[in-house]
Amino acid sequence: MTGVILRGTAPSGLHGHLDGFDQPSRLIVLQWKAPQSLLDHPAKTLATLEHWLRDAFDVQPTTLKTKSKFSASKQGASLDRTAWHILELGKVLLQMLEVPVFHPGVIHHVRKDHSQSGLWNIRATTAVLDHFPEDVYYECYFRAARIVSFMAKTKPDSDEIAKLQSRLKRQHVDQMQGMIPRGRSTYPLLSYAYNHRIPFRHLGEGVYSLGWGSQLRRIRGGGIDKDSSIGAILSHNKASTIRVLSAAGLPVPVQRTIDSEAAALVAARELGWPVVLKPADRDRGEGVTINIREPGQLKRAWQEARHFSTRLLLERQISGLCHRLHVCDGQLISAWRRRPKSVRGDGSLTVKELIDRANAEQQALPPWKRLKPFPCDDVAVGCLAAHGLTLDSVPAKDDWAPLRPFNAPAWGGVVEDVDQLIHPDNVSLAIEAAKLFDLSNAGIDLITTDISEPWYRNGAAINEVNHSPQSPDSPQLLEKVFASHFPANGRIPIEVFVGRSAAWDKAFQKQQEYNSSGFPCWVTDHQRSVDCSGRELHLMAHGLFDRCHALLCRKNVGALIVVVSDQDLFLTGLPFDQPDHLQIVGDWQPSPNDRSWKTLLSWMRPKLDSPIVDESE
Repeated sequence: MTGVILRGTAPSGLHGHLDGFDQPSRLIVLQWKAPQSLLDHPAKTLATLEHWLRDAFDVQPTTLKTKSKFSASKQGASLDRTAWHILELGKVLLQMLEVPVFHPGVIHHVRKDHSQSGLWNIRATTAVLDHFPEDVYYECYFRAARIVSFMAKTKPDSDEIAKLQSRLKRQHVDQMQGMIPRGRSTYPLLSYAYNHRIPFRHLGEGVYSLGWGSQLRRIRGGGIDKDSSIGAILSHNKASTIRVLSAAGLPVPVQRTIDSEAAALVAARELGWPVVLKPADRDRGEGVTINIREPGQLKRAWQEARHFSTRLLLERQISGLCHRLHVCDGQLISAWRRRPKSVRGDGSLTVKELIDRANAEQQALPPWKRLKPFPCDDVAVGCLAAHGLTLDSVPAKDDWAPLRPFNAPAWGGVVEDVDQLIHPDNVSLAIEAAKLFDLSNAGIDLITTDISEPWYRNGAAINEVNHSPQSPDSPQLLEKVFASHFPANGRIPIEVFVGRSAAWDKAFQKQQEYNSSGFPCWVTDHQRSVDCSGRELHLMAHGLFDRCHALLCRKNVGALIVVVSDQDLFLTGLPFDQPDHLQIVGDWQPSPNDRSWKTLLSWMRPKLDSPIVDESE
């Protein structure tokens, strides 16, 4: 395989929707050397390949997706289906890197390359993200083709599967994930958006726009454009967070800022043991030590924390577990108890046996899907001892045996839904904390011994306020987030009129209807754009794609009407996935037999029930 050819880029460099795709897309041409076994024994080889895909990548058989005028390969359906599996595996390799590509693609054709012996050309349309390195796509499809060739001629036993998975983790995920702008909360949000037909684009630096016009929002991780930038800055520093909360009369830990080991010891004696030492400006539990009870422990904790920051905090330790309260637009949408990395007792197995079972379950998964290992080290032994347990203890059914001192991303942990347990006064406390920082989306960490009791009765305190919170990947939680931020599924009405002057007349009539209905409506063709008041809008945009995209980026656009009189969208792809309505008006000039026009109209055919109205006859 020697290269990748891209098509579907507008003058602005953005990708359009080709072939009716629901994501921005591009044309890809792969040169691939098909394994001889596939040509000689197609059915047997295809069965071997699909066995591999199921067991190594959890890829279940799906229907081959092709262009409407697709002609099967002369070598038969097995070769075409193998080409389809290359696209499916390419999508999986992209998703391993958390590139939000959710559509495998569409096969145009699989043809023998007569210029080079043994090579085949696979021509297809695949999804693509704006402002991602092209090398990422090239490598993913290049590797997919090579892996498919390897799997087609290799027996899929457990050892071979494990070796391939391990190699991919080292050579693909670990090496390439640094090239991708990532956010741990972003991928589940985009997956939910795709499944609910909420359009999105990558703007760069891991920032995504979701929706169009007046329904558009921008996100990065769990943060959203409605959040205050000042609040985000304050909440990132734990000392500033505590000061803002304390000034508003909300419960916080007693805290000292320290700049030396000697100052830490003085502060610990003033506050009283046990204490917590942590960096003021780090996330993920980095450099945090809890339950410090004597000077020797404090010295070791100081040396550890200094690796992460020069700004350190010492706190009087609060009894209880951390609870993440997720506030969205002034409402609590979830509450989770965050236990440390633990194993759950069943009344018969020892802690060591529970650890071995949990690790065995993770080993059965592909390496890129595994949780953090369940440790059986000195730290785990110490955590168990603090709770009166050893590795040989048999915890009662549903009792937890902690293996780490607290829940942290570096170690992993256990989350439990406590929505039905939380006291209303704790809900009010979390909402008030989010308001103090002007955060529309916030994770409030409340340490308490009992979330069902009000905070003022059991000495609970707010430990952190998290801008861009990471919460468990729960469909119910995502549904609440999107219901709050995207009440109209992020879409505005889009209508297309194909024609010239008569199309503009129709467009202006429809514009007035939308304006009268409370949807400020803009109209554009490939040379001219008009705002909702009828005033011409001057844009540094060239062609219909860029003009449409420029208007879809504006939050005062409540509806968009597009007049199509040129074929430039055939080259760039559509700036949206599908219009709500398409009408061909009477003065339309191009021949209906023109292939480019027929293709373009097929891309724009609405998925809804509204028919295409043809007034050209």
